[in-house]
Amino acid sequence: MVLAEPYNECVAFEPLGPRGSVDPAQGRNPLAERRTHSRVGIRFAGWVALAALVVFCIVQDRETASGVGRYVSAQTAALAGRGPRVTVDEIMRPAIRTSVRRGLEWSGLVSALGFGAAIALRRSRRG
Repeated sequence: MVLAEPYNECVAFEPLGPRGSVDPAQGRNPLAERRTHSRVGIRFAGWVALAALVVFCIVQDRETASGVGRYVSAQTAALAGRGPRVTVDEIMRPAIRTSVRRGLEWSGLVSALGFGAAIALRRSRRG
């Protein structure tokens, strides 16, 4: 007993109107395909934004850690009598400012490359 025909044979497309009608020559719905590409583009943009955020966090963390290393070495030298005394603010304010700037630069680069690739991919699919 056959309950259903194969999908290709049992689905009859009916015109939905000028924007959502099925192209009878090709048997496909261009509006539905556009929605699918749109969802893929939105997902890709989300992944690019997430990657940019992760890159910002990693770069900012590494640059801040570098500033902490400079502070520890300067403070160790000061305690040993080989250098002037330093405060945390003297070392860390410029280090944090630099870390945020570099994090923004790198995350901006990731964003630009990712969104540029998305635009290029969209244009190549349009034909």
